[in-house]
Amino acid sequence: MKITAKILLVILSVLAVFSCFMFVGKKTVIYAANDNIETQIRSLESSLSKIEKERSQAQKALNSAKNSKNNQLALKRQYDNEIVSLESLILTTEELIKQYDLSIEKANEDIAVLEGQLEEQELAFEDMIRMSFMYGNDNYLQMIFDSGSFSDLLSRLDMVSYLLSYNKNVIDGMIETEEQLRMSTDNLQLSKDNLQSYIESKETLKAELDQKSNEAQLLINSLDKDEKAAAQALKEIEASKKQLEEDIAELAKQYNKTGEKYSGGIFIWPVDQKQSTSSGWEWRINPISKKREFHNGLDIPAPRGTKIFAASGGTVVKAAWYGGYGNCVIINHGGGVMTLYGHCNKLNVKEGQSVKQGDTIAFVGSTGYSTGNHLHFTVYENGNTAVNPWNYLK
Repeated sequence: MKITAKILLVILSVLAVFSCFMFVGKKTVIYAANDNIETQIRSLESSLSKIEKERSQAQKALNSAKNSKNNQLALKRQYDNEIVSLESLILTTEELIKQYDLSIEKANEDIAVLEGQLEEQELAFEDMIRMSFMYGNDNYLQMIFDSGSFSDLLSRLDMVSYLLSYNKNVIDGMIETEEQLRMSTDNLQLSKDNLQSYIESKETLKAELDQKSNEAQLLINSLDKDEKAAAQALKEIEASKKQLEEDIAELAKQYNKTGEKYSGGIFIWPVDQKQSTSSGWEWRINPISKKREFHNGLDIPAPRGTKIFAASGGTVVKAAWYGGYGNCVIINHGGGVMTLYGHCNKLNVKEGQSVKQGDTIAFVGSTGYSTGNHLHFTVYENGNTAVNPWNYLK
């Protein structure tokens, strides 16, 4: 079959169009770090930034309290605030370390997949080179000129356009995969660098936490040697107890107007720890003031950060710092029955919030006038009368 120059020009034009637009090969899948991991990291880093600002404010307040030589309770409160912020920083940093571990694991998986794809594409590239020797540009034209009929011409055109498109897609695919491989490798290195940075930051924060905790404990211990400071501490403790009783009585009046009644039932143990106490419902020597007093609740020792549970369902009526009790939660259970959870490290509820029995409301700490990590647990009846907690726990 003879083909004129004009027809050949048309054929070559069609061939060029075919080579650009026909046969779009399968694109390489981009294996980036999991979106959920990236979202978690961004969220945690945002939280970390906020906590760092809070910690900066706590540091300034502590330095101011030291310089102004405030009373012991005010100074202890500032220590407690900075300790809580340091612990929040450590917890958030630990979560970031976990997420970056996941990010590194995912990046390694992506790289392995991309390397496998690149290996397949390199094999295809070698095939393409061999085919190019067999069907070079001259051979493409010869194939067209040797057409025996118009249908044969179309068939040969289809074959040539396939070969041209295949070559282009193989090369484009390799370039795309190599770029994705480079990006994944860069992301892997960035995640490794960030991970190491947060690991080092965590160690620094832990050292600072230990230092502040020791200073806070020394502040409490100094009351043993300073009679004047111990007397002031006793005065503050008694004042905070009196204020607490007045506030609970007022709160009871407010909530009794709603007609809410105590549902009854046995309280659960309020700490995620075995049932043991360091001080009970009894007369004792106050470990801080060294004066004999009646202890109106249970002191339950537990490691710092241990979960504190709502002993029964109710409404949170106080969730704030409360004098010698430090960070404190008070829950109204109806019918004049209330429970107090003192010396908490961190609060997990807000005033006005409804809680169910067993909800985590706070975490064990040593805030306020406290000689070690524990929960002070008191039960009140009729508004402001402390009663033996074992009556409800048993």
